[in-house]
Amino acid sequence: MKKILISVAVVSIAAVAAFNLNLNAQKHSDSLLSLANTEALANGESGNSVKCYDKIHQSPGHVVVYCPSCSIIEGCEPDFLSYSSTCADY
Repeated sequence: MKKILISVAVVSIAAVAAFNLNLNAQKHSDSLLSLANTEALANGESGNSVKCYDKIHQSPGHVVVYCPSCSIIEGCEPDFLSYSSTCADY
């Protein structure tokens, strides 16, 4: 009987510890998401400009702003050695 009682106590303590670890991990993940959202909002408030690239290549599912025309090009992404600048009026 004593062994069963000790086993139940150990299992209970392990369950509570696992629950607390999971709860803390979730809070940490939420704070990282909040930080990322705050940075995204702050970057968007620097004026009416957007980052553009002078060399692009086709890449389905991506969108990029092309510097020479300051136009949004769908299905493309910047080249690895592309120069970046900013386009106004966005």
